[in-house]
Amino acid sequence: MIQEKPSPTTTAEAPERRRHHRLPAEDQVTLCVKGPKEAIIPGQLVDVSVLGVRVKHAAAELAPGQQVRLLYHWGDVSARVVWCRALSGGFETGVALA
Repeated sequence: MIQEKPSPTTTAEAPERRRHHRLPAEDQVTLCVKGPKEAIIPGQLVDVSVLGVRVKHAAAELAPGQQVRLLYHWGDVSARVVWCRALSGGFETGVALA
């Protein structure tokens, strides 16, 4: 029987589920929430991949499934909130790029 070795981002309790490698990022971004509860949320990129980004911010109103626009200094892109979690002193959100 062949036993798979965990990768550096895999733990025995929670295997890595990402399909694409993530790279660290440090840039300002603004999340513009669409819909009935529109909001403008400043944030900080944490990491990026081919299909998404992770953003640290101070807003509790983001929820999975929400449509957002990500505004960068070079342009903007449509996206969808995939997950959110509370951190000490803020929140992190995973966003899938459209």
